[in-house]
Amino acid sequence: MATYVFLRGFQRGACLSPKALFRSSYFASPVSAARALALPLGSTQTISTTTRTNAAAHASHNHSTHWTIEKAISAALVGVVPLAIAVPNPALDYAVALSLTLHSHWGIEAVVVDYIRESMFGKVIPKIAVFGVYLVSSLTLGGLFYFNYTDVGIGQAIRMFWAL
Repeated sequence: MATYVFLRGFQRGACLSPKALFRSSYFASPVSAARALALPLGSTQTISTTTRTNAAAHASHNHSTHWTIEKAISAALVGVVPLAIAVPNPALDYAVALSLTLHSHWGIEAVVVDYIRESMFGKVIPKIAVFGVYLVSSLTLGGLFYFNYTDVGIGQAIRMFWAL
């Protein structure tokens, strides 16, 4: 069990010292940490992985709904992109622009949040990085909308590119 806890801490980038283990969010209290480390090998016990403050912070966010929307957008891209190329029209061009921007934004945001953490970079740099992701995504969406409005649109542009 202790090896599992240490490997899990290593996987999440936590400090692997026993002192840091008792302060980490893997256990609600040092008593539950000591109980988990004292379990015989092969036995199982449910361990709370959130602290009270962490649970309160995540209570307002519904991650399962966000995950469902991400997967729906990804699945919609499979149909919307070929349809916009086969039958170019403004509504499909805007749908492609919005869905591609959302899809890439969520992916890049996940990478930034996972790899630019407060524990490694302090409090300011992660916020600047996330702001940068939002800025780039906003500029991308604006640029694609501008291209759709003032030029031929995404679907027709891809058709013209393939005609070369």
